[in-house]
Amino acid sequence: MLASPCAASGPTPPASLIEKGVCPFECCTYREWTATKTAKIHSAPDRSSRVLAHISPGTHVSALTGEVHVTRPGKYRVRKQFDKYRPGDLIWLYGYHGEGLYTVWFKGQQYEQEFSSVNYDGQGGYRCDDVDWCWGVLERAPESTWWIKLRTPGGVVGWTDQGANFSGKDACG
Repeated sequence: MLASPCAASGPTPPASLIEKGVCPFECCTYREWTATKTAKIHSAPDRSSRVLAHISPGTHVSALTGEVHVTRPGKYRVRKQFDKYRPGDLIWLYGYHGEGLYTVWFKGQQYEQEFSSVNYDGQGGYRCDDVDWCWGVLERAPESTWWIKLRTPGGVVGWTDQGANFSGKDACG
């Protein structure tokens, strides 16, 4: 188990959260990427912001950093005792960081927690393969958008939420 403090805490879980500088999956990396489909580059990490450019397939860009905007936290209900968690406890899940690591909120504190019993399958789904081993159940998956800050070959710097339209982001593959 990995636990490290994050910035936010309080009596109620945040309704949303922006995690800056994160890359939201195992082996995710910011470096040169190649567009595999057309992608829009916005002036800010917001779909309503001005579109600065359209990237064509085959274009190489520099991926500089990213943010995960969690618009609705997930809910994980503890079913059997595990570490400090007791049956019935509710853990709020925010950003996924790969290898089972999430930003969570629990009893007024926000921190990172490894959830080996909640595995993100990389296709937008969650599972727990061994029912006897699982110490809880995911009642609701978190909803989030990954925004990536890019620099185009022409020097335009902006944001896209179309990470699936690029190759080169997975250092393991």
